[in-house]
Amino acid sequence: GRYLYDVDHPYSSGVPAGFGSWEEWWRWSVTELVKVLHDSIQSVKPWVRLSPAALGRYNWGPWQGFGSVYQDAALWFNQGYIDQLTPMHYHWTTASSFYGMLTGNCPSCWGQYIQSGISDGRIFSVGPGSYQFAAQNVWNNHPSVVERCRDVTWVDGFQFFSYGSWQNYQYWQES
Repeated sequence: GRYLYDVDHPYSSGVPAGFGSWEEWWRWSVTELVKVLHDSIQSVKPWVRLSPAALGRYNWGPWQGFGSVYQDAALWFNQGYIDQLTPMHYHWTTASSFYGMLTGNCPSCWGQYIQSGISDGRIFSVGPGSYQFAAQNVWNNHPSVVERCRDVTWVDGFQFFSYGSWQNYQYWQES
């Protein structure tokens, strides 16, 4: 990550003024990009919704948005820097694990971090990794995952990744 910033802020010069760590500055920099992008889109096409490809684990686990790639998706969602949050929930394949990741296993769940954005009417949808369902031979878990996630009042919908997985299971009729 640090090499992206070496031109204007050489690592050898130390942490930029006003920040406690490089990680804090990197996270701020990504957030600034998201804010500017959102404002630019809204000024030209206010009906367009910005939704990032946020990692499925907000700030917990070994590969997570906040600490691994400096995404503060909950902040973006709560502050209105994005209009919709659809994390890539590719680590979970059962109904109970999805429910836990959404609201039941706090502090390792999204629910405790995004209530301000939910209250403000922003959209949160679940992003199951259907390719993982296929790889783990649990394809038939899709209906139970959907039903269990519908028990969470602030879940607005689903985006399944990827189309190829569904095509492999011949989900759509071809004419």
